[in-house]
Amino acid sequence: MPVVAWPAPLLDRIVADRWVLFLGSGVSATCKNNKGDHPPTWTDLLSSLCGLISDTRLRRIGEELIREHDLLSAADHIRYSLAQEGNLTGYEQAIRSAVEGPAADRYVPSKVFSYLLRLEPRVVFTTNYDTLFQQASKNGFRDHSFPLAKSGPRTSAR
Repeated sequence: MPVVAWPAPLLDRIVADRWVLFLGSGVSATCKNNKGDHPPTWTDLLSSLCGLISDTRLRRIGEELIREHDLLSAADHIRYSLAQEGNLTGYEQAIRSAVEGPAADRYVPSKVFSYLLRLEPRVVFTTNYDTLFQQASKNGFRDHSFPLAKSGPRTSAR
């Protein structure tokens, strides 16, 4: 693994235990299954989910938001559009399949998670839908999900 030049203020905060680890889709995208496939980045996941929208006009709006890198708006738009079309089940199944991998060949946590866990974070925040961090930490963190999202952004704390 390449050597990272960590900024001194960040190192000071880690040493003082005054920091929070934030995990995004880039960390999960380092994971693979036996076939060598990996979970999508957030942009790729949103693009895939946007393809589920039946209404051409609404799908184009989602695609434009993704092209403009307005990913939070795109995510909200996609979920809203699919709810209007009565396809939240398809939406949730597509997310689960994309972030977990095929049923017979799930993604497994990469070494990146081990390196991050060596920092001994007390609080971890993720916007990811997957549970790769929980797997890597052997469920060593208490999971706190937001009430409005069955599978969505979570914070974890020891």
